[in-house]
Amino acid sequence: MMKIVGDKGPSLSPGIGPRGAPVSTRPILAVAAVLAATVLVVLDASIVNVALPTLAQALSVSPANAVLVMTAYQLALVMALLPCAALGESLGFRKVFTAGIALFTGASLLCALAPSLPWLVAARFAQGLGGAAVMALGVALMRQVVAPQSLGAAIGWNALAVALASAAGPTLGALILSGAGWPWLFAVNLPVGLGALAAARALPDRAGSGRAVDRVSVALNAGAFAGLVAAADLSRHQPGVAIGLAFAAVVLLAALVRREAPKAEPLIPLDLLRRGPFRVSVIASVCCFTGQGAALLALPFLLRREFGQGWPPPGSI
Repeated sequence: MMKIVGDKGPSLSPGIGPRGAPVSTRPILAVAAVLAATVLVVLDASIVNVALPTLAQALSVSPANAVLVMTAYQLALVMALLPCAALGESLGFRKVFTAGIALFTGASLLCALAPSLPWLVAARFAQGLGGAAVMALGVALMRQVVAPQSLGAAIGWNALAVALASAAGPTLGALILSGAGWPWLFAVNLPVGLGALAAARALPDRAGSGRAVDRVSVALNAGAFAGLVAAADLSRHQPGVAIGLAFAAVVLLAALVRREAPKAEPLIPLDLLRRGPFRVSVIASVCCFTGQGAALLALPFLLRREFGQGWPPPGSI
């Protein structure tokens, strides 16, 4: 059982401490804030997949353009993960984490109100930036809340939340579309986001190091990952441009590694990547999530076009 650090020490249950003394519910709210925010970010990456054909038809755009709704979200996540981690170390984990929840929730409202594809894509990009702060700092905040001997269990709960949100996303999206319009895919984030924002007040508010974040490294990081994602997106229709973007991304990544290598606390965890098991695990994880994401992205279009399945039925909009 996961032990939570309360005002009277580690607690074995929400209300009773080791010697029968009452324990503050503040740590429980802190854990709930992290898990709720994590579920929101992961859920929003999968709940929209099933709606892409519907979005394409409702906004009168091609399926290829509708995919930008997903690409913008994932692009922002990838670009901002490492900078958000550095920013959290500098300004304080809770401050950046809470700002991420607020940005994600506000961007969800903008998504629900989107009248056009460019508006929706821009709002999704903002959502991804907020989500990056949540994903980068959630486990770090867990470490400050739970007892050291329970950190493994806390990470397990976090992983379980991620897995359940990923699995439930398409089903929940289909359920929402069967009874409401596509804006509700984003509107459902509002109560959960506001709840997570309120619960985040229970997170430990520890001051950051105050060390300035290297803006040049942040720009190199953003350019490298943006180039890789854009190259993958353009590889089919504009292979020449895609190759150029991929080459530029590799150059920027090499420049980033060279700039960060001498630092004691680099933006990229080079010390961890030098360890064989960790490096192989990261590569395997990237390949796994890439394959899973590609399948989830393509499946709604396959079901809609080849088997005539969709929410709502074709021609009903």
